[in-house]
Amino acid sequence: MVAGEFYFVLDRSGSMDGTPIKVAVEALKLFLKSLPIGSKFNVYSFGSEFKTIFSNSADYTEKNITKALEKIKNFTADYGGTEIFKPLESIFKSKSKTSLKKHVYLLTDGSIDN
Repeated sequence: MVAGEFYFVLDRSGSMDGTPIKVAVEALKLFLKSLPIGSKFNVYSFGSEFKTIFSNSADYTEKNITKALEKIKNFTADYGGTEIFKPLESIFKSKSKTSLKKHVYLLTDGSIDN
């Protein structure tokens, strides 16, 4: 795999309660630990609102991965509805400060409102 700018978009809406959120978080952990050296990354979690772990894409370092893993271990399906447009719009409108290719991975149960 070649270095890139990786965005992980995790559904935290109510429909993800129980097994779906647990499986999605475990998959996200695996993805984060498997990124190529030289990459940048960020994690967006969404429902009726969205939040990011970092204000901008972070360098793939041990410190940043540890911070991300610490945050996502407490993720639950507590964000209400499944409004995916705004986080995706934010990602695609953001201007990259590098020449790395942008990759977006969506982790959801597929019950999307918009």
